[in-house]
Amino acid sequence: MTAPVKPPDRLPSRRDFDARVLVGGFIGVTAIVIAATFLIVRENAQRIERSAGATLSAIARAERGLLERALFERTQDGRLLAAHREVWTALGRSAGARLLPGLAETVGQTRDAYRYKRVVLVDTMARPVFPVGAPLGDDLRVRLRQVIAARRAGPVPFRIDRFGEAEFGVGTPVFDNGDSLRRVIGAALL
Repeated sequence: MTAPVKPPDRLPSRRDFDARVLVGGFIGVTAIVIAATFLIVRENAQRIERSAGATLSAIARAERGLLERALFERTQDGRLLAAHREVWTALGRSAGARLLPGLAETVGQTRDAYRYKRVVLVDTMARPVFPVGAPLGDDLRVRLRQVIAARRAGPVPFRIDRFGEAEFGVGTPVFDNGDSLRRVIGAALL
């Protein structure tokens, strides 16, 4: 024979059912809020990343434009300097007679007017003519020789100055008698 089934001490009440529904509802709503928050945060993070990428790209394009304009202006300044009579006369003379009256003034005016840190004139071997003995690194000499051989202005290697700032420059060929159809007699470094 089987044992009689004992009735429970207490039957579930409607209040117990309501509590379970409330707890289940609370857990469900909380899960929905957490999921929605996660989706919103993820979408906003992606939007911020896209926006930051677009901003960085715009900044890079603007900086590139500024650098290109600065190089163009420096190239034009170099051409103006190379066209000065004192410059091509000094580079066209023999080594003993290079420093002409007015050369220092012409170079100084160019340096001051355009706020260049240095302006150097070199012969066809990229040896400094003015200022005499100006220090030039090997990479700079090689680049200036390339400018002379190409008969065309071009940027020279960047360098870091003593204050930790990047400096860039342009080498410009100097033509005999200032005439671009004649031979190259040196270069100007701005």
